[in-house]
Amino acid sequence: MPTMWNVDPATKGIILRALILCSALQHVGVLDTKLAKTADAVFKQIVDPIIQDTRHCVLHMPKQGVKAVLRWNPSTAKTGNTEHTKIYSELLDVFKFLQTNMLVENDEWMQRFGRVIWPQFAESIIVNCLRKAVPNETSEFAEFQELAQLTADFETSLGRASLIPEWKETEGDKLRRFSTDVELHFAVKKRKQVVAKARNLLVVSDYKTFLINEEKTRQGSDESDSMSLLQTETCAITYPAKQLLQLVHDTLQDACQSSASIAMELYHAARDALLLYRSIVPVKVIEQLNSIHKIGALCHNDCFYIAHCLLFLDFQYSAALPTKVQKIMSFVDLVPLFRRLGCEILEKQIHLVKVDLFDQLDQANGFQYTEQKRFYDNSSNAISQAVIVLAAVRTVWQPVLSTSVWEFVIGNLVEAVVKRLIDEVLAFDDISVGEGELLRKLMLAALESMSSLFGKEIRELEGGAGNQSTDLVRKWVPSWRKLERLTDLLDMSLRPISQSWESGDLSSCGFSADEVQHLIKAIFSETPLRTECLKLIVERDFKEQDL
Repeated sequence: MPTMWNVDPATKGIILRALILCSALQHVGVLDTKLAKTADAVFKQIVDPIIQDTRHCVLHMPKQGVKAVLRWNPSTAKTGNTEHTKIYSELLDVFKFLQTNMLVENDEWMQRFGRVIWPQFAESIIVNCLRKAVPNETSEFAEFQELAQLTADFETSLGRASLIPEWKETEGDKLRRFSTDVELHFAVKKRKQVVAKARNLLVVSDYKTFLINEEKTRQGSDESDSMSLLQTETCAITYPAKQLLQLVHDTLQDACQSSASIAMELYHAARDALLLYRSIVPVKVIEQLNSIHKIGALCHNDCFYIAHCLLFLDFQYSAALPTKVQKIMSFVDLVPLFRRLGCEILEKQIHLVKVDLFDQLDQANGFQYTEQKRFYDNSSNAISQAVIVLAAVRTVWQPVLSTSVWEFVIGNLVEAVVKRLIDEVLAFDDISVGEGELLRKLMLAALESMSSLFGKEIRELEGGAGNQSTDLVRKWVPSWRKLERLTDLLDMSLRPISQSWESGDLSSCGFSADEVQHLIKAIFSETPLRTECLKLIVERDFKEQDL
């Protein structure tokens, strides 16, 4: 029978006993079962420990009469660079011992034995030796090629010994295929490393901020070409978001200098890292997002800044990437996902602030009975508390958000308060002269307090351009002018109110005909003049509807 090892004449007695035993087991039809149990024991007790740690054993094979004994003892010897050589050498010794002394150089029995032990044996080699040796950097490929050749020789020896089922020397088997595909394994490993780095960045509760300037220079794939691509308003983002973007740029830079298969994996790694932000951060900061917190504004900024950067990644790197990657490369599809997430976070925060504002204004009890000092004080305190909430929001969010976003946020919040005040006043069915004066006083105090919330822009304009500052507030708060006009109406006589409606002044401020009529009925008692004014309002309203 063909074999890779010569039989030692001194072992003929051992071989004869093994031959008789195996032949008997085969004759009664239980050889495969016994070989399977033996293969499992050999793998668990001998083969896998050697693969797991080369210091685990040193093999000895002394002969004791008609017995062949396999022994191994603990060793503290360091293997150094010959680790894989030692593993393969000891494993070959094990299978040489088994082939000679147990399977008596019988290729058919060796194949049966290999059919059971080879799958788990090969997988253990791959997991514990080859996969761990996959290069971390391209500079390590040469060293891995030496291991790949060593592994191919080792597999060939096992194949020639009939241990590998359906062995074809020209094609190799699992070990050689893994070694041949090292570039793919390297790419997968790099992808996992990038994702792991991104995860480690994002799970850390680091809320230190980084200020994004109005113009930020980024490097494209050609480092000599400094391109001012990102022009965005000044705002603050978190350091994890900044580091995540840097990781994406570094990954794409590596992809530009890699082969097509590696570049493809690195491209997907960059996308995976970005998507991790959407998966991890909203969950990590869920407690902060359930209350009014700076983190909500920072997460909004992170999302929009990431989305802004994604717009330019294709332009920055596509030309330098392999053609195969260029055909599928796209980060623009992630832009709406990040923008939507940023909007959802900020909208939830704004909603929480509005709930707090309305809770404070509820304490005014509809601004009823303000002629009584206790009720007036309650109303005044309710407005003051609402302004305090707005001021607290300004303290937390204004330094973080960009100017345009802050203007939108504070305008949205003040608009909610202004609308609530307007609705409360217009809901009155009867307003006495004294009550009208007190309501007017409350509304003017509210306007004055809230106008101070709009920051330095307003204060700068107030120095010599009061009209400009008022126009700016009106732009941010559409109902501002309506509340201002309502305070005037509370102090006007009937005829001027009617004339203001006829001139279109009130409708331009947002008043409807029904609101003006209801307000007139609440302020003025029934007289021929009131009836005439109400009639004129209805007639003008009909004319406008016809037009």
